[in-house]
Amino acid sequence: RDRLRACPVPVLLLRGQCDNQRWGFTREYLDLLPRARLRIVPGAGHAIAREAEEAYLAAIRGFLRE
Repeated sequence: RDRLRACPVPVLLLRGQCDNQRWGFTREYLDLLPRARLRIVPGAGHAIAREAEEAYLAAIRGFLRE
């Protein structure tokens, strides 16, 4: 965890709006990784790539363009 706190690399965290996993895990990554960005994918659950493929890919492409 100490190494991750010093990680200078931007990180994209994707989360489905209807994800059934606990939000605590997402919060932990946001707190741990200094350059983490969270994108919520509307209408998707835990299987974002399958449930909202276009929004999933658009979020990744947008992040890579930044």
